Amino acid sequence: MQKINPKLNNTNSRFLLKRFRILSIALLFLMYPFINNVAGQINTFCPVISEIDCVNGVLHLQLDAGNSNNDQDVACKFVESIGGVYDMLTETCSGGSIEINGVIYNYTGNDGGATGVSSPITMTFEVEPGTILPLSSCPTEFEVAASYHCAQVSDDGCVSVYFEDIETGQNCTSSNSDFFITINDLEGCGPFRLISSGNSALPLSDENGDTADPDNLDSGTYSTNQIKAGIYIFILVDSDGLEHTFIYNHTTQNGDCITDSNLFIDKSVTSDKVYTMIGDEITYQYEVTSDTEILGPISVTDDKITNVTSVDLNTDNFNDGDTDNDGNVDVGEVWLFEASYIIVEEDIELGFVTNAAFARGCSSYEVGGICIDEFSDIDRETVYYFTCSISGVDVECNGGNTGSADLTVLGGLDPNNFVYAWNNGATTQDINGLLADTYTVNVSEDISDTETISTSCSVTIEEPDAVV
Repeated sequence: MQKINPKLNNTNSRFLLKRFRILSIALLFLMYPFINNVAGQINTFCPVISEIDCVNGVLHLQLDAGNSNNDQDVACKFVESIGGVYDMLTETCSGGSIEINGVIYNYTGNDGGATGVSSPITMTFEVEPGTILPLSSCPTEFEVAASYHCAQVSDDGCVSVYFEDIETGQNCTSSNSDFFITINDLEGCGPFRLISSGNSALPLSDENGDTADPDNLDSGTYSTNQIKAGIYIFILVDSDGLEHTFIYNHTTQNGDCITDSNLFIDKSVTSDKVYTMIGDEITYQYEVTSDTEILGPISVTDDKITNVTSVDLNTDNFNDGDTDNDGNVDVGEVWLFEASYIIVEEDIELGFVTNAAFARGCSSYEVGGICIDEFSDIDRETVYYFTCSISGVDVECNGGNTGSADLTVLGGLDPNNFVYAWNNGATTQDINGLLADTYTVNVSEDISDTETISTSCSVTIEEPDAVV
């Protein structure tokens, strides 16, 4: 199990071969403010950046929740998430700041939003009076978004994204939120093909309002006004065929919809975590639990797998974990789901498969039987391409020791970290001076402090018959 830690990753240069490049899971946990980030607390919302005034040191950010009361609630929850204080009795907030390029921008208030209509509330952030801002410190929109954890760079430095959204609906199930994703090709590795999954498919428009081609996205801002609450998994496939995954958790910005998650998922690989060829099957298990009752229907979504099914050996139950057969995940129950994935050619080229999963249920139901979604945390697992072959040279004369074995290893993460263990005690990649015999090698690599992958192969060294 690999729990996703929602922290900004360091930008690394594009390096080495494809199989050594680690898949970037860029994590924007926008729903769970109780998860700490190394740079501060994770924000609940990603406001629209409406103005960057570099001369006067002023930033304007916008949020919208359908009317002025909800707007104020949303703005104050955002201020609270960046260290401010929210007085719910007076519906006012103060304090809070964001830091960009070493410059502190303090929250100084908002315009209250438009009374009774759907219009954004504008929040103002200003530097301390007397602060001198050199031109070099003028922040980009990406840097502004990154200051409250709504931006991310892929681990290999290929691409960055940042998110902005405005909720124009007034309930938790509306599908009329405005959403923006800005893509920046940092290393010339585009154009990108977009694969999205999660709550629903997202038709995106480009900056001119035309329908964007999801198979050919360059740097730019793309938008939709059809997003609803849910988890969205954006996979940008670059021109080399490598995937960069960004997970965005969109909640409606009506304050009544914002809750910490009470649903949890634990994903694990139940097969070998190493694959060697196209057609290999990887199997997974998902354990779903909760610390309060979560109403059904209960489902699991995996970004690469469409066949996640409930483990139900007893057809009288919704799930084997549903001990009281009420269709809800109760405290103490462990619901089980399972799935499989078949390795394809691009997985061999890439060298690993990483996929993320989350569970979904209902925290409650609105009038008319509309489910108020409850999403779990997100869990991921990685399996690796790792295989070997040996080319052997036979002994020249009977009883001689002129045989040799030339080992080739494909996959893994870093050949410098491979460990070789031959059945004759050798620890080098290739061996020579061999007698006729069968030689087996185990190749292993530590991929983390707690996890090792391995593969093995054999070769038989022959010798000519003895001369009589």
